[in-house]
Amino acid sequence: MHRPGLVRTNASGHQRTQGRLPVRLVAKVASRSRTHSAILENISKSGAKLAVDNAPQIGSDVILKWHGHELFGRVSWTSATHCGLVFDATVPPALLEETLSLDELAHVPDELDVTGAAAREWFDGDGRYGFD
Repeated sequence: MHRPGLVRTNASGHQRTQGRLPVRLVAKVASRSRTHSAILENISKSGAKLAVDNAPQIGSDVILKWHGHELFGRVSWTSATHCGLVFDATVPPALLEETLSLDELAHVPDELDVTGAAAREWFDGDGRYGFD
């Protein structure tokens, strides 16, 4: 059982000190060199996990953008299909609650991944999973 203030290690060996809220929302991660399409998979008051194609480098300063919201952070880890962010400032509880509510309305279907053609169309606003 997790106790506040204790560090948890997840299955991939990454440490986190905050519980994550599971979501699946369309997002963008903007680094100095490019903008990456992503799926926001979870978020906490201190960071987030994203499914992303060709993630920014570890240590890159980035802006996470989703549904009209923006947070500044830094890439803390990457894998072939995901990356983790640590935010520069604590995310307000109201924004976390709003993000959970958005997930109920705009949840990315599980069959879509960030590298698939359907996902690319969706991110570009041309797919059937848009924000109608």
